[in-house]
Amino acid sequence: MNYNIAVVKGDGIGPEIVSEAMLVLDKVGEKFGHKFNFQEVLAGGCSIDKNGIPLTDETIEICKNADSVLLGAVGGPKWDALPADVRPEKGLLGIRKALGAKPVSIIRLILTESVMITAVFGYLGMVFGVAMMEGVNYMLNQTPQTGDGHAPSIFLNPTLDLGVAVSATLVLVAAGLIAGYIPAYRAAQLKTIDALRYNK
Repeated sequence: MNYNIAVVKGDGIGPEIVSEAMLVLDKVGEKFGHKFNFQEVLAGGCSIDKNGIPLTDETIEICKNADSVLLGAVGGPKWDALPADVRPEKGLLGIRKALGAKPVSIIRLILTESVMITAVFGYLGMVFGVAMMEGVNYMLNQTPQTGDGHAPSIFLNPTLDLGVAVSATLVLVAAGLIAGYIPAYRAAQLKTIDALRYNK
């Protein structure tokens, strides 16, 4: 069978990963008697560089008419300073909405990413804090002892209490939900055509 696949290689390492995925699909086609017809289109940062917007009408039409969309990662530090309305991620929202994504699924996706990012960096902060206390404690213990035979350590056996970790987790989840809900709701309410364009 023949399948038409719209290929959005994206930015950063996206083109490298997607190119390898295309080679894998070609091998699968050879083995099982399928033919994959790839058509590359732009979305995300590379589309901003060339067209001034993260997603064009041409890209969305090709994606809608394809049997499937092979999508690479989009975005990167190069575009972080751009306004929210023209960020590479806006292209992903446009593709998803044009292909029939429901508002609830978009909200769920953005909230999940927001909570995960908040939790990961929060836990990294806790681990870094404990490591810093351990380091200070170690350095203080290398100093000459006081008259009572003890090193002048202000951090005695620093540990991460389970109750504190659970409380911190709840706070991080709440912070992620609060920080992510408004942009998630706004993204879910966007019309497809508004997600495609950015007017300077």
